[in-house]
Amino acid sequence: MDQNKIPSGKPIKIHEKSGQYGEKEAVLVPFLVDDGGIHDSVLIFPGGGYNHVSVLKEGESVAKAFNAQGLNAFYLDYRVEPCHGKEFLCDAVRAVQYVRYHNGKLWNIGEKLALMGFSAGGHLVLMETEHGSEVITGDDNVSRETFKPEALLLCYPVVTFTDPYAHRGSRGNFLGSENAECTELREKYSAERHVDPDFPPVFFWHCEGDASVPVQNSLMLRDALIRAGVDHQLILYPNGAHGLGLAPDDEVISSWFQSCVSWLNDKKFV
Repeated sequence: MDQNKIPSGKPIKIHEKSGQYGEKEAVLVPFLVDDGGIHDSVLIFPGGGYNHVSVLKEGESVAKAFNAQGLNAFYLDYRVEPCHGKEFLCDAVRAVQYVRYHNGKLWNIGEKLALMGFSAGGHLVLMETEHGSEVITGDDNVSRETFKPEALLLCYPVVTFTDPYAHRGSRGNFLGSENAECTELREKYSAERHVDPDFPPVFFWHCEGDASVPVQNSLMLRDALIRAGVDHQLILYPNGAHGLGLAPDDEVISSWFQSCVSWLNDKKFV
């Protein structure tokens, strides 16, 4: 299969046995650069508090923006509540493995893969990176691919599940009502607690006025990256709110996207 046989915007079921996951099944939606060349890729996890997936504002529009910059893009429409943590994680890992399996084999895409996450999608990106080894996504060739990305791109991410800066909706939906008050699980799935020197480089941004996911989430992650010696770039905007996506109506905040592309180019994404 080549990229011309993969219509942009057409969902692809990624799990080995389609239909085994109930009413909603995770699908991967590709947007590939149509110029005959080989380009690296960004896999986008939209936000939605693990309650829904914001596919238009933080999925499709962002994927098309990357295409315009010469990068392939995919977004993952993953399962949400009443599913919980390991099910979200299974979808995320499988999506990474699915793209990996097709790199240079069936699709005309490059080897480098960055994961981008918005809000709760940023948390899922971090969980995929930190806890991806904890799930088995099948018993096929796809499931044998690595889950580790070359870079992380985080937009106003949910990072911590500990108070006082946790986004309680994301935490409750990820852990489930029966586990939401479990201190051990809150700490396990607080990303800032598990950053190590092998972490991939990170680009991220946040608005200081974010009233939904406090900017302290990104500040805590920055401090953890510094302690571990991980390459990163954090952009803070003094104004702005949550859930802005590409922020097309704000000339200042919308600059994040070009800064992100420049950062990827510095990391040899082509």
